[in-house]
Amino acid sequence: MSAPSPFRDLCFKLISSRYATVGRTVPSFRIAGEMERRKWKPFRALLDKKDRKIFDEMFSYSRLYNSAGVMACRPVVVHPILKSIIFEHYKQLRKINTSRRYEY
Repeated sequence: MSAPSPFRDLCFKLISSRYATVGRTVPSFRIAGEMERRKWKPFRALLDKKDRKIFDEMFSYSRLYNSAGVMACRPVVVHPILKSIIFEHYKQLRKINTSRRYEY
């Protein structure tokens, strides 16, 4: 019995992967984030039009923190995306809170 061919394994990976790139086993975080956004397309399609716009805006916050997402090195791409969204919302809430303190 012979050892499995590395060429055969490579061909299998290229054929079975929808987003195959030559020479890379893991897509860049930016590309992986875009792939994750596409996974949410069925959910987005069921939202009202005004909610779709808000959803798109919310999801775009993750792009602000792509460099931090790269350093997170998490196998589940949505985790740093969701953390980026939460972090941006937290910053906005703090800004609102500090501006309201000076109104009184």
